[in-house]
Amino acid sequence: MSRINQKAFDILAREIEIAAEKDNVAGEVARKIAFQRLNRLHSRQGNPITEEELQELFQDILPNFSKKALAKAVKANRPPSKLWLIPYAGIGIAGWTKFNQELLYINKHKS
Repeated sequence: MSRINQKAFDILAREIEIAAEKDNVAGEVARKIAFQRLNRLHSRQGNPITEEELQELFQDILPNFSKKALAKAVKANRPPSKLWLIPYAGIGIAGWTKFNQELLYINKHKS
């Protein structure tokens, strides 16, 4: 699993563009460096990146990088929760129970 997924990558890429436009002195150079770092991060394998790591990654070249964008990217970068299975498991159990009840009813009234 890469350290940063595509959704978080897109969020950070948009913010890099915004922050680089605000920097009149080194905007284009900072943008290129930030994208190099982001692409390197996207290609690496490992644990999902933390907000602190992201802040360290961009703070030196883009000091006006949005903290909200960092938090949004970290949230988007979380692995999917297994809790989404709970409703489907409940539906499956309910369906199976109803199916078994129908089979018992049919077998009982068959004779």
